[in-house]
Amino acid sequence: MKKLCESALAIGDIILTTSNALDSKVIRVYTKSDISHAMIYVDNYSVIDSTNEGVHARNTQRLFFEDDCQVHVLRLKSQISQADIQKLCNFIRSCIGTEYSKREALITGLGGSKSSTKKQFCSRLVAMAYEVIGQQLVSDPKYCSPQNLKDSQLLIEVREVTQFVSDQEIEMWENTLDLPQLMRDAIVKVLQEARKKSKDIQDLNDLDNYLIIHPEDDTYFCNVLKDSDYLTLWKKEVDQNPWQYDITLMRSWSINEDEKEKYCKNVISSFTNAGQRYHLNKAGYLKLWWDHKLETFQVLADLYEKLSDLDVQRFHVAKQWLDEYTGKIPPNPFLVPHSSEWFAALEEQNPYQATQTRIIVELAGKLDVCSICGDHPASDYKMDEEIPTPGSVATLRLCADCLEIRKMKGESFVPVNP
Repeated sequence: MKKLCESALAIGDIILTTSNALDSKVIRVYTKSDISHAMIYVDNYSVIDSTNEGVHARNTQRLFFEDDCQVHVLRLKSQISQADIQKLCNFIRSCIGTEYSKREALITGLGGSKSSTKKQFCSRLVAMAYEVIGQQLVSDPKYCSPQNLKDSQLLIEVREVTQFVSDQEIEMWENTLDLPQLMRDAIVKVLQEARKKSKDIQDLNDLDNYLIIHPEDDTYFCNVLKDSDYLTLWKKEVDQNPWQYDITLMRSWSINEDEKEKYCKNVISSFTNAGQRYHLNKAGYLKLWWDHKLETFQVLADLYEKLSDLDVQRFHVAKQWLDEYTGKIPPNPFLVPHSSEWFAALEEQNPYQATQTRIIVELAGKLDVCSICGDHPASDYKMDEEIPTPGSVATLRLCADCLEIRKMKGESFVPVNP
């Protein structure tokens, strides 16, 4: 048996696989291919794909392949910006829960169709995610096969992407609570109950939009969320992995030091994106609650506040362990002011300020001007805090006057490169 080699993967990679199952063999025959399934790598140890369960996230540590099964990893030939990676991942995460369309997957083998539904199948999901960032991998993203993705002239294949997995490791994972599967089960249960109200509900965003139009169903949906365990699964994760939240337990965690160091570095490197996602979801649901005063939006805001807090706690424990045992702490990922990634993050956090700064930069005709007033010279500053607040853009390009004004307002900045 073999599994994916994490060190070979990058966020945004397309993973093409097959299996010895009957469905896989049928797909390979119809598409004249050695592969039958497509996924996108979205985070450390995490992929999102579309199967009979619908669109869901999976833990790559639990994905095992027979030795005779093909596994290919494809990557864009052109470099992809951090802003586009974030946009791609945001899109594919927004599809979680969407139903699988076996009918449309079969139509693909017959040449596609002029019409389509919002439902997904594996290769459609991948192709549409890349279409969102302006990369048309295939001629028809809504009707394409895994083999069409493999043949794309925009992609190159990554080598040495699998490694041996022992029977002992497989048995260990089989005997460990599968939290991603529990989350899939909870989401499926929520959306199955939601579709009893409207068959047009495909994902959780659709559920939110339905509730805005039908506030009379607030109690129904709030009870669905509570009964599904969707709101409380985080407790099982904390119970299963208490060492992630307690430095004493982290110190005594019984794995080798290299693996522990790798885990801690992964936590720190992914903290900004994950923290921002939880924070933005919380902010979004708080706004929905403020506008509509529905209990469903309140309990979801509470959930994302808790997830954001837990993410911060994981970060602090990982950072403390690295500081104690290695003295090597990865640098905090501060965004460079006026970069595309900086604007992308700011547009989600504060679209008004993002628009204002874009206008200032355009009027100045150059990037090295103050983010607030457009004066030159200006230098890069970061908030004087140990770590960026989740969801915040912690850097600004400021002239001397605007820096002083900010200080007078009680904000503390330090140079990015003193």
